[in-house]
Parts: sequence; C-alpha cells; structure tokens
Amino acid sequence: MSSSAVLLVNPISGTFNEKNIRIAEDILRKKDYDVEVFLSSKKGEIESLAKGSVEMSPDIVFVMGGDGTFNEAVNGLVHSEVPVAFIPSGTTNVLARELDIPLKVGRAVEMAVNGKVHRISLGKVITDDERIRYFILMAGAGYDAETVYSVSTSLKSVSGKAAYILNGLRVLSRYSPEPITIRTDGDEITGYTVIAGNSSCYGGRLKMTPDASLFSPYLYLYALRTPSRASIIGTLIGMFTGSHVRGKNVSYFRCRSIRLEGSSHVQVDGDHLCRLPIEIFVEKECLNIVN
Repeated sequence: MSSSAVLLVNPISGTFNEKNIRIAEDILRKKDYDVEVFLSSKKGEIESLAKGSVEMSPDIVFVMGGDGTFNEAVNGLVHSEVPVAFIPSGTTNVLARELDIPLKVGRAVEMAVNGKVHRISLGKVITDDERIRYFILMAGAGYDAETVYSVSTSLKSVSGKAAYILNGLRVLSRYSPEPITIRTDGDEITGYTVIAGNSSCYGGRLKMTPDASLFSPYLYLYALRTPSRASIIGTLIGMFTGSHVRGKNVSYFRCRSIRLEGSSHVQVDGDHLCRLPIEIFVEKECLNIVN
C-alpha cells in the first residue's frame, strides 16, 4: 500500500534549482509515495500551504527551501500530528546543520524516508499587538535583528551569505544600540543584543546558544550587557571557540519565558518580525519532525 506525501517548495529560496523537485519526486515515487507538489508564489504562502496540507492528512510533508521557508511551514503545521521533513535549499541552511540534514537534495530525501518521527518544542513570540509567531531556531533583538532588518533583498538574492556579512559590517560601523530590558523568572537585567535560542546553531555551524536543543523543553538566552562595538566583535570571534558565553559582560542561562522591552528590531529564524516589546515562551512538544 502506498503512502501519501506533500512536497511544499519555495522556488525563490537561495540555492533552489527546478531539477531538485524532480529528484525529490523520483525518489519518493520509487519508495512508493503518492506525491502532491505545491509551489509558493509569494512570501508567507508556505504557511497557508502547510495549513492546507494538514487538512489533506498526508503521511508526511516535505518542505524544500531555506530557514525562512521552514519557519513558515512550522507556523502552519504547529500542533498538528502531521510529520514534517526539511530539504535545505536556502542561503545559510542553519536548521539543516542543526539536524545534520545533508545539503544534497537526494540525500536529504533518503534520510527523511528512513528517519524517525520526533515531537519537538518550539519558541513562541507574542508581539505587542498580540500576534503570535513560532520559531524553530532563534529569536533575537538588537544587533543581529538590525542587520536582518536592513539587509537589501536584492543583495541577499545575489550574494547569499555575503549579504549578511557585508550588511553586518555596515551596521556595526554606525551602530548605536538601544537598551533592552530583559525580564525572566522575577529577575531583570539590561542588555543590548539578546538571542533566545531553541537550537544551538546560529550562523552555519557557529553556535550562539550551544546548550540549546530542539529536543529540550527550554530556551537558552544570550544577552550582551554592553553597547560597545568591540563587545559585538568579541562575541562574533568567541563563537568560533565557544568562549562568548563566558564573557564578563554576558548573561547566559536557561529559561522557559522571557519578556523583552525597548524599541529594538526583532528577528525570528532570520527574518524581521517587529519591534519590541515582545514575550517569548516555550511551546512544549508541539511539532512532529522526521530526522
């Protein structure tokens, strides 16, 4: 008896090639899957396609795209029982590196077909106007969110990873960070760059919150408590060795809920979301992934 699969594709993701759809379809059909393919035509559409997939009750949903595409899919599939598998074709592919998913389409599909279903927790952001956005990787406010907010879409499509690096340097040269009030578990501290990690990987294989895991019901918060540019550079360098979490102007701890107040930009899984204030929570065991 054949199994059913839905393949959701973002055709404008960083390294997408149309032949990748054929590769995925061929493998799945050889594995006796009936496959329905849906391509998004605009930003945000993968989320609605994912919600529609739940109503179709497939055995599995495959998502082909980058981290932003995966975030859309997660927001469409959260709290459903339908398992999701990720096929990376994005700019930085952070989630793929977190889960050790091969960057070759054929190998990623084969891995998913032979994988197991795991129920994982997500991060949940509630904005000041009560919008809800789930994240699988991280949410950030401060320097990284400012970089994401101001990166040129055209530069990103042409330069890929280089767009973030170049824009990060440009932002750093003129950056004047606003203070961020961090409230958690009855404590209050002030930071200038804050990352709430649901995963360890942050940029490629670099780890901002090295103790965070998709398979743990906790977030790890990294807060840089000084506005100096040198401290940001020190953080970026320290990520190569893991020493950044031990800096004298750093707070790093495990938590389940956080409130951030201020006026800084906010990014979620590498895409701009809003400005502060926000609240962040752990949404426990709310998504089935295949890995």
